[in-house]
Amino acid sequence: MNLMYRHKRDGRMMTASTPWLWSLVFGGFYFLYRKAWLHSLIWLVATILTVGIAWLIYPFYAGKALTSTYKSRGWERVA
Repeated sequence: MNLMYRHKRDGRMMTASTPWLWSLVFGGFYFLYRKAWLHSLIWLVATILTVGIAWLIYPFYAGKALTSTYKSRGWERVA
């Protein structure tokens, strides 16, 4: 699943391809790469508290997490 975003102000485009896969493989480091600091911190705390189980559950919410982060920064989801 590819997520495409367009910046409202200047029209730049950005694609986040298969966020569930990358967050499953790299965990919170994927969110650091995408500059979603809050979700990286949430992932870290949840993984520590659940002794690693959150590493397998959080990827199901990776797309929604990126969309909410980018929406707060002025991006809108296109596709």
